[in-house]
Amino acid sequence: MNPGFISLLILIAAGILLSTGWGTVFFPGVSGRAAAAAGVGCGLLQLVYGTFMLGHIHIEYYGGVFALLLLSSAVFRSEKPVTQTGYLMLCAFIVGIIWGSVKQIYYADPVFYWVHPVWDAPLLGGLLASAFVSKLAHQFALLVWSAIWSEITGAALSTLGYTASIGSLAWWDGLLISLAAARTVTAVLGWLKKAVRKLPYLSWKTSGEAGGDADEA
Repeated sequence: MNPGFISLLILIAAGILLSTGWGTVFFPGVSGRAAAAAGVGCGLLQLVYGTFMLGHIHIEYYGGVFALLLLSSAVFRSEKPVTQTGYLMLCAFIVGIIWGSVKQIYYADPVFYWVHPVWDAPLLGGLLASAFVSKLAHQFALLVWSAIWSEITGAALSTLGYTASIGSLAWWDGLLISLAAARTVTAVLGWLKKAVRKLPYLSWKTSGEAGGDADEA
């Protein structure tokens, strides 16, 4: 599958959710106009391209990632307890290391996989992110930095001249897959919590109706 195709499908699905009212479940606090403006801005910045060396690691970057870094930095700075910011950064580093390690294993020998050799690592990253935090802003900031760390980790572990490509179409695929996984898990867990909370009420209501029927009999 061509790089960027998964991103396009996920963005279309997100647009449908936002326009049909499901946005309050998956993307609380996000308006369709703001999301569209952010998408256009990132798309224009993708025209910016550059490379640099970090030690022996060759890194290439695309401008769209700078918009994400700006947004994620705003999330980090908005956290009043400094410990919360440190927690998010630590989680991002841990998830990125795991994500990059799994991706590098699949890159070397993609024989055994769970869903798809390219999707498994970002899916795992999204699952871990949903385990660490539940707010959309926190998951977004965490996964942006995790996706960056995963590329650096993959390049550091590679002995085949792997280039860390940050902001490429394939990188966007991984980021959006992980974010979609995190939001889906969070939404499902939210529904389960609501269902569990309603169980005592439903059982009480059922027993009350049964008792009323017995009295009438």
